[in-house]
Amino acid sequence: MLYVGIDLGTSAVKLLLMDGEGNIKNIVSKEYPLYFPNPGWSEQKPEDWYEQSMAGMKELLEGFDKSQVAGISFGGQMHGLVILDKDDNVIRPALLWNDGRTFEECDYLNNVIGKEKLSEYTANISFTGFTAPKILWIKNKEPENFAKIAKIMLPKDYIAYKLTGVHCTDVSDASGMLIFDVKNRKWSKEMCDICGVKEEQLAKGYESYEAVATVLPEIAAELGIQAIKVSAATGNTETIDSATVNNSTGITMDVVFVMDLSRSMQPIKDQVLKTINTINTAIAKNPDFKKDTIHFGFWGYRDSMEACPGIGYVTKDYTANGLVPTDKFPEILQQAEATPVDSIDYAEDVLAGVSDAILHTKWREGAARVIMLIGDAPGREPGKTDPFSARPDKPVGTAANTGCKEIADLAKSNQVAIGTAYVNVARYKEHLPIARAQFDALASGNHKRASAVINVSKAGEFEAFATDTVTWLVAQTQQASLNKPMIKAKTDGQKFADALFSNAKVRWLSNAHNVGVTTDMNGWILDKDLSDSAIDAVKPCVLLNRQQLDTMKSLMETVVAAGEKAQGTSTELLTALKAVVVAGSKDPSMLDNIHLLADSRFIPTFLKELPYQSRIMTLSNEYWQAMNRDEQDDIITTAKNKIQFYKDIYTNKDLWLKLDSNDPEEQRVVPVPFSMLP
Repeated sequence: MLYVGIDLGTSAVKLLLMDGEGNIKNIVSKEYPLYFPNPGWSEQKPEDWYEQSMAGMKELLEGFDKSQVAGISFGGQMHGLVILDKDDNVIRPALLWNDGRTFEECDYLNNVIGKEKLSEYTANISFTGFTAPKILWIKNKEPENFAKIAKIMLPKDYIAYKLTGVHCTDVSDASGMLIFDVKNRKWSKEMCDICGVKEEQLAKGYESYEAVATVLPEIAAELGIQAIKVSAATGNTETIDSATVNNSTGITMDVVFVMDLSRSMQPIKDQVLKTINTINTAIAKNPDFKKDTIHFGFWGYRDSMEACPGIGYVTKDYTANGLVPTDKFPEILQQAEATPVDSIDYAEDVLAGVSDAILHTKWREGAARVIMLIGDAPGREPGKTDPFSARPDKPVGTAANTGCKEIADLAKSNQVAIGTAYVNVARYKEHLPIARAQFDALASGNHKRASAVINVSKAGEFEAFATDTVTWLVAQTQQASLNKPMIKAKTDGQKFADALFSNAKVRWLSNAHNVGVTTDMNGWILDKDLSDSAIDAVKPCVLLNRQQLDTMKSLMETVVAAGEKAQGTSTELLTALKAVVVAGSKDPSMLDNIHLLADSRFIPTFLKELPYQSRIMTLSNEYWQAMNRDEQDDIITTAKNKIQFYKDIYTNKDLWLKLDSNDPEEQRVVPVPFSMLP
């Protein structure tokens, strides 16, 4: 027997044909318009849903034995409002779950009726997305339409009604309307009175598994099926993990390994190869896997060729010709051999590897981007040497010319999620604190989840972790591409992959087109992670044009020059700054009679007006001279890192946005995090 599933999404209806064993036989997606009559409003025409659902079912069943179709069920948008008149005609476009026009009505329900009463009647309180405040809005703002209402229903219930002629809903969907008495599983008389509606205008509630009716004869004839049963089904909450994508392929993902390829990492690289081969074996047995769902890339990093002759390279892109599907990736890994030459000391150029991978990988257009960093040594940092090196000729700094924090911001600007796995070698345990701090700083989102330490001394630990991580990334991407729910993670590797996948998907959503995002994401946001207030949940940015970005770069270069001039001397910082300004043919009076750098005319107005304070902006002579040499070095290094960040984003054409389609090129802007301002 065959069964049809209909998922009525915000941008498209997705239809699935499945046999009795749960095997998917066919998938079809049909799009329809979304309307925004006013800011914050969101509407659709129910007629479009029905038209595309019918067209989709016809396409879905083409080539199959239609006599085998035994049932239809639904999922889809919750909370929306569809209203019909006495002749079963749609009165007005539906108000959707993400419609935000009902602030006044929510305020009335929560504060006049009262949250305690609402909770007593419905086990809930009012939110703008719920159905009850939408009914009140129609009553208050469109009384002529309110007077015509004969039937009130949810979006997917409209499709069920058109197919069967029966006015029905399931209790799960009903519970999200703020009219349903959840405790007693019936419509709330009190809420009906508050909304001014009669119970007979509302649908009969069913459990989601119950058959509610048979398909109307004329519908069955049009589809070429029997008079089959239709179940009440259930809805969904349109969460990030089930985001609606306006095509049938869903999310695709690019996963790029960035790996230390020094001598000690050859065994680890071989285990990654083994992991990929294991995954390919599993994929070959999965008929639902789409070859283009996930592609892989590979970057190797080593160390300074000047300091370490024969090491081969600082960074190398082994997929410079483009990222490859899983079945082609083993060929790439076999090409990537660790160097037979030892580095000059324990540290490697981790930051150069990550920075180059962010900026120079041939990412596929529209794919979510992931970097998986794997290394067994800490990275070189700007202006610093390896503190554990005993060599007099030890290398200084990194080829990336920027620090961990700046590279993490660069990743965010380029929509790249980073997961980090530090391979801990017991005999080099003194390196762990430095390396862990770096790898944590590079990891995206909640670093407690997206950064791991693997002890290679434990037999099979890395192989198990790598297999779980990569397998899980592939599996979750595949689930998302088929618009299936995410699978619950159990092992450490799976949880690590989930953190990385979620972060990548949020970044992808933030830059994707035709994607339906949750009401929560549209309506509110927290500035800190709920589980750890030390972790930023969002990063405020300022939009700058090219001239402003160039001004900031010039400003920071002047500050660096002044800092280096004043360092280790009795010269005051602002005196040195004035000398540098004069040498640059600028007006020295910009720095007259000031105590803080931020107070000078040297700082452009667009920076002064922003709601933030940085160490550089608040520099004074007293503050500078109270610092020791290391603290002054840190100020200068931070400034140099920011300069490099400006250079990187200046040349990356993909980051520059038009606020209006008619804007000329010079008016494009780029988002710069507050943390990266002077």
